[in-house]
Amino acid sequence: MIEKYNHIFNSYKQVFLIISTLSIVALILSPLIINLILIRLPQDYFIRDKDDPRSINYIFLFIRNLIGIILIIMGLAMFVLPGQGLITFVIGMSLVDFPGKRKLFIKIVKNHRIQNSLNWFRIKSKKTPFIFPN
Repeated sequence: MIEKYNHIFNSYKQVFLIISTLSIVALILSPLIINLILIRLPQDYFIRDKDDPRSINYIFLFIRNLIGIILIIMGLAMFVLPGQGLITFVIGMSLVDFPGKRKLFIKIVKNHRIQNSLNWFRIKSKKTPFIFPN
C-alpha cells in the first residue's frame, strides 16, 4: 500500500512541488493583498446602493474581473488549504461584475464572522470600521 503511494508521489513529484509552492505563496501573499484592498475601500462600501458611476474602461474592467476570479478560486482553495479563505473569497466577489452580485454579496457580508474579520483588517490599519447593512 505504501509502495503504491510512494510510486504516485514519485510520478507526480513536480506537480506536488508546484501545488505546494503555490499554496505557500498564497498563504503569504493573501493577507497582504487583502489588507491593501480593504484599507482602500470606503467605510460605507457595503451600504451603498450602487458603485460610483464612472466611465467604462474595458481594460480596467477586464483586469479587475480577472483578479477577482483568481481571488475567488484562491478563496475556495483555501477552504481546504492554509489561508484566509472566506476573506479572500469575499474580496474576489467584490471585484467581479455579474448580475445579482450586490444581493449575493450583501447576503454573505451579513455574517458576523465575516464582518468581524473585515473590520479587524481595517482596525489594524488604523482605518474606521465598515458600516454594514442590518
